[in-house]
Amino acid sequence: EHAARHFLELLGEKPLPLFNPLSAAGVGVPGAVGGVAAAPQQRAGWDPTAKQLYNALNLLVVCWDSPPGPALASIKQKVERFGDRPPFLSQVKAVNTIISRDFKKRTLTEMIDELATENKIKPYRFELLNELLEEAGIESKYG
Repeated sequence: EHAARHFLELLGEKPLPLFNPLSAAGVGVPGAVGGVAAAPQQRAGWDPTAKQLYNALNLLVVCWDSPPGPALASIKQKVERFGDRPPFLSQVKAVNTIISRDFKKRTLTEMIDELATENKIKPYRFELLNELLEEAGIESKYG
């Protein structure tokens, strides 16, 4: 961690944003040069639906304890870049499809609830994503 932080300092780059679902977590990246760097989930100007999708993407990675595959990584990058705008229905559907591939057949909310049995997790809601899918006649796996 120290070497990575120093490398970013040498490059003149900001610290990488971190997603932390724990309710006791601080804001941003501690120890960053010049103070604390704001993580994308804490930046101002998020579209509410984009923020729910951003949280869902990150929580899925946490729940599955696995790095995002190419499809999730691509959607995550676009949501982070254009977080001030509503996500495309195709992005919400793609993540929903990926969630549906859970080998235990859980919704994302069920996965989070399981994670919360041993961790103090912030509350997350996905009603805006559920509404988009309902309007399109698609069963939501967000929960």
